[in-house]
Amino acid sequence: MTPITSQHALTTQQVEIAEDGKSAHATTYFTGIHFGKGKWEGKEVTAWGKYVDTLTLIEGEGEGKASLPGASGQWLISRREVSFMGRLGEEGVMDGE
Repeated sequence: MTPITSQHALTTQQVEIAEDGKSAHATTYFTGIHFGKGKWEGKEVTAWGKYVDTLTLIEGEGEGKASLPGASGQWLISRREVSFMGRLGEEGVMDGE
């Protein structure tokens, strides 16, 4: 993404924790605005879609683990699927000069 400047917004999120309490699925909707540079200055392309993540709970003590009272541990993304729902604007900004 070197040929652009971008701003990404994460919006509505739904998280479902599995019955075992050690994994979860999260769906997060996003909007990304990509601003052109050089000959594409002043042009932009906007993309929107969703991330569908599988989360895994890492338990235990030590660095990177739960440090707040009541915290269950650290949740890490173990798998991510990206689905684009639409794009609007000048696609050339993604190519750069």
